[in-house]
Amino acid sequence: MDFRNNSANVSAQFAIQKSAINNGNEKEKGTSSEIPSDGEPLKVQASGHKAVQGNLGNQIPAVIDLGDGFILKALQKPPRGERELNFYQHVSDEACVDSDLQMLKPFLPHFSGKIDRDGGSYLKLSNLIHGYRRPCVMDLKMGCITYDCNATQEKILSELKKFPPAKQLGFQITGMMIYDPVKETYEEIKKDYTRKLTEETIVPNGLSLFFRLHGEHSRGDLLPPLLVKLRMLEQWFSIQKKFSFIASSLLITYDGYQQLNGRPDHKLPYRSEKGQENSSEYSCISGGNREKQAAESVPLWGKCEELSKSNGTGRSISVISHGEQNSTDKIGLHLIDFAHVFPSDNIDHNVLFGIRKLISCLQSMIS
Repeated sequence: MDFRNNSANVSAQFAIQKSAINNGNEKEKGTSSEIPSDGEPLKVQASGHKAVQGNLGNQIPAVIDLGDGFILKALQKPPRGERELNFYQHVSDEACVDSDLQMLKPFLPHFSGKIDRDGGSYLKLSNLIHGYRRPCVMDLKMGCITYDCNATQEKILSELKKFPPAKQLGFQITGMMIYDPVKETYEEIKKDYTRKLTEETIVPNGLSLFFRLHGEHSRGDLLPPLLVKLRMLEQWFSIQKKFSFIASSLLITYDGYQQLNGRPDHKLPYRSEKGQENSSEYSCISGGNREKQAAESVPLWGKCEELSKSNGTGRSISVISHGEQNSTDKIGLHLIDFAHVFPSDNIDHNVLFGIRKLISCLQSMIS
C-alpha cells in the first residue's frame, strides 16, 4: 500500500503542529548538548504532561533528562504512583527468578530506584532515546479498555469518549514527535489530531506519518524489525497470566537523523557528557548501565541455547537470531506506564488484542 501521495490529504484534514527543536548548527553535534548536573525537562516527549503537582503543591517537571542516559519520571499521586513503583521494584528485584518476567525485561526501561527531590518523588529510569541524534517517538496507549476496576462511572464515560475507535483497534496514538530531515524541524502531533483518527484512517493518516511513508525519506525500512519485536511481545502476552496492564503504552523510537545523501545512518558516533565517542548502536538498549542491560537482554535477543523454548506450559517461545538482532537495533519498542497494573491469573486479552491489531496495521503498510 502506497501512502506517499497522502500528505496533502492529511494536511487538509487536520493541522499538524510543528516546532523547531535542537535546530541549526547543533545538527552535527549529536544529542549530547550541555545538560545541567541536576538535569533539565525532557525535550522530546511524545505525550503526557510537561509538569505535574509535587508533594508540596508546587509544580515540578513531569520528566527530567539527567543527561547521563537516565531520566526522572514524576510519581503520580497514590495509589497510581505506588502501583507503578511496586511494579518496577518487583520486576527489577535481583531475587526475582520468574522466567516470564525475565523475558519481559528487555521491553522495559531499566529501573534504578526512587528519588525524592525538589518537593517531588521520581522514578529513575533509563532514557529510551539516549544516544539518538534526532529522536523520533510515538506513544501508543494499548487496550480496548483504558480504565481500571476502581474507575468511577464518570471516569469510564470520559475514557470511552476520548477515542471510541479503541474498541475496534485495541490501541490509540496519544502523540508523536517526528524529525523532518529536510526542514530540520520536528512535527509534534498531539491528541487534538490523533483523537480524530478512525479505524479507516489510523494507518494512512496516523501510523504512516511516524514512518514518513507519506513523503520523502521514508522509514519503511523500520517496519520489518519492528514487527519482529512486536511478535515477540505478542507471544509474551499470549502466555503470561500474572498482570493486567490497563492504560499502559508502547513507546516506539528511532533516530531520525539522516546523512546529506538522504540515506539512514544508524552507526553515527555521538559523544557522552565526558566527550567520549561511542557508537549509537547502543541506543537500542535503554541507556544507563549498558553492559548490565545488554546482559539482561541476551536471553531474548540471542544466545538461544540459554533460553528454554517453553515456559513450562508446553507453549513454545520463539527467539531472535543474531542476524535478526542486527536489524532490530534500528528501532526501539518498550512497554511503559504502569500506574494501572494489577495482579491477574488470566491472559491479558485487552492488550493482546491491541498488539495483534497493531501488527495487522503495520503489515498492511509494507508494500
